[in-house]
This record gives sequence, C-alpha cells and structure tokens, in this order.
Amino acid sequence: MSTENNVVYLLFPGIEPDEANPVAAFSNERTIDKLVEKLSRFEGGASVKKVLAKDNSLPVDKYAPLVEAGLLPYSVALDGDGYLFDKSNILGTDLEENTVEQDIDYILRTRTAKIKDPAKQWGMGGTYWAPDSKLAFKQAKLRHKIIYKALFLQEMDEIVAWLENILSSDDSEQFLKKTEQTPEQIEQRLSFLNGKAKLSFKHAAVKDLQYLRFKYELL
Repeated sequence: MSTENNVVYLLFPGIEPDEANPVAAFSNERTIDKLVEKLSRFEGGASVKKVLAKDNSLPVDKYAPLVEAGLLPYSVALDGDGYLFDKSNILGTDLEENTVEQDIDYILRTRTAKIKDPAKQWGMGGTYWAPDSKLAFKQAKLRHKIIYKALFLQEMDEIVAWLENILSSDDSEQFLKKTEQTPEQIEQRLSFLNGKAKLSFKHAAVKDLQYLRFKYELL
C-alpha cells in the first residue's frame, strides 16, 4: 500500500456522517471518488474525508480491488422466508461479507429465541458485493436457501428423534398431559414430515412440535 503525500481517504455512510465511524480507507483518490459517485444513488449516499495516514486505523485498500472491478457493497437483510426486510440500496456500517460459518452461527443463536417466540421474525443479512442490487439479492437469497434448508433438515431430524424417544419412554403420558395433546394429534403433525408433504407444511409442523417440546420442558 502506498499513500500519496502520506494521506488516505476515508469512506463514510451518509452525506453528513459520524466522522468517528468510517467504514473503509483508500489510498487512491480516484478509486474512492469512483465509489462515492456510484453510492450517491444509494439511500443516504456516502461521503469521503482526506486524513493523514497516521490518523487512520482501518486497513487501507482492502476493498479497492472490488471497487475497481465495478462492484458495490449492498446491505441486504432477508427474513426467515427469504424476502427482503428493507431496501438493499443502503451503505452498511461493515463492508466485509459474512462467511457461511458466521451466518450459520447467527441463525443457530436465534433458534431458542425463535421457539420461545414463534411469531417474531428472524432472518439473516449482511453486505454483498455485486454489480447491482438484483445480483446482490440473488447472492443473499442463495446463501439463505442453502443455510436454511440444511438447518431445517437438521431441526426436523432432531425433533422427530426427540419425539420418538419421549413417546416410547415412561414419560410419554406426562408429555401428552403437559402439552394437552393426544397421540393422534402428534401423529398428524409427524405425517406432514414425510417426503411427499409441501415444504410449508413441514415448516409449520416442525415449529409446532418444537413449541410442544419447549412447553413440556418449561412446565
């Protein structure tokens, strides 16, 4: 990294930014001007400030290759069904793309909260570098689909195994009493988890069964 006259150019979200929180640093004025010009189409826009290199704490030119390739950092947030929570043409406070491991870790940490409060919307989001918002959304959608499908299948296997164990144990009667269920009602829900059922039915059945487990273990 080389800086002209020992200065760097800091990128900030918004045209009236909080100068204590830059999101990226560049050594080349032309590169950041090119980025800011494109980000002017984003909601809130972006701004730049020239500072002495010694006053900068961010890695310099980390995102320069992406900018030179014509990519933009879109902030995309999807709900649990894979639909946009909000507009994607907003510059986020972190330009680093999440890894698959980070997204999986976040979703796993929301599992318990989701079971306790099934009505609340949980999703995933982050920065996606792409030439336009449509491709950024496609990237996010694909990541969402892969992770949620894998985790759903895992959740389904876990709840089925747990139910089979509890219903075949001495605690079966207590489970049915605490959850106010009959064996027939449980079997009906489990029938939605066979290979022929629609995915939406499977999701609903798994959520219901997870809630019954939570209710049983809580009481």
